[in-house]
Amino acid sequence: MSLFEQIEDILETKIHHRKDETKLVELGADSMKLVQVGALVEDTVGTELTQEDMFKMTVGSLRRLLSSRTGSSTTGAASY
Repeated sequence: MSLFEQIEDILETKIHHRKDETKLVELGADSMKLVQVGALVEDTVGTELTQEDMFKMTVGSLRRLLSSRTGSSTTGAASY
């Protein structure tokens, strides 16, 4: 299972078709899910994310973080 798929499992929604500017909290992610996603991203990318970072995290910024680590072609211009 890819990292992106693991994140979709945590969030219990598909995010690959969402707009870059969509915040994860707008997709129904509660604080527990955001902590889980943050920990997974931190472990994989090595970038420390605060709780505030996660509440501001957009689909695009998540794509950018993941593609910077994995070399994936998934891109996003939004920032958190």
